[in-house]
Amino acid sequence: MRKLYISLFLGISQTLLAWSINPVIKNLSCEKPQSTFEIIADKEESPVAIECSIADREIAIDGTETETKNSKDFIIYPSHCILQPGQRRVIRIVWKGKSDIKEEKAYRFIAENLPVDFTKHVDEEEGRVHACISMAFRSLASVYIVPKKVFHKMQCTFLKIEEKEGHKMMALEFSNLGNQHMLLINHAVEVRSASGKCLTFSKKEVAEMCQVQYNILPNHKRVILFPLKDPFPQNEKVTVSLINE
Repeated sequence: MRKLYISLFLGISQTLLAWSINPVIKNLSCEKPQSTFEIIADKEESPVAIECSIADREIAIDGTETETKNSKDFIIYPSHCILQPGQRRVIRIVWKGKSDIKEEKAYRFIAENLPVDFTKHVDEEEGRVHACISMAFRSLASVYIVPKKVFHKMQCTFLKIEEKEGHKMMALEFSNLGNQHMLLINHAVEVRSASGKCLTFSKKEVAEMCQVQYNILPNHKRVILFPLKDPFPQNEKVTVSLINE
């Protein structure tokens, strides 16, 4: 009697590289709010079904991002497609909102394949059943609807010094007071006490502490903890300056 072996293939690493969205960021004028994305299946070996959607984008004060599906603000065509290996498919998006917005609106363009696809392949000679599972994969792009007039203003304030996992950390609060998203990695930070003690965090250090999420949306705040390498006064007035290196 032949033994039956079941081989389970989770093609995660291949799936992650199998298809992609281009470009990953779109800035659309509120006066001409339409554009296209291209989905490219350059490394797929079999057809893949793709569903496209738009979601409202929200970023919390700790950098956590949430998405809420939004089907009313955009027209997406086509919203569903089947990509053949090596195929490129153009997806058109049209924003249906007002043309006189005062503050930038942030969205996510989401392309995702079907969650699970089971296909059994029987090897008669070896008596094996290969169960191939197609893992759910989603690719994201940023969409910003930009107002006619934009202005940028970033503010940084000192909050406190706290201890985290046995290390002294300085909590700084970044506030985007402008009407368009800003990137934290564009600034270095200088913190100075009333007695003259000065600490500087470089762009690289700011980027490292952002932990991937660099964005601050309009009228949003972000608190970031920076490790203290040297002692810093805790009962003095503190001023914080943003520096363009």
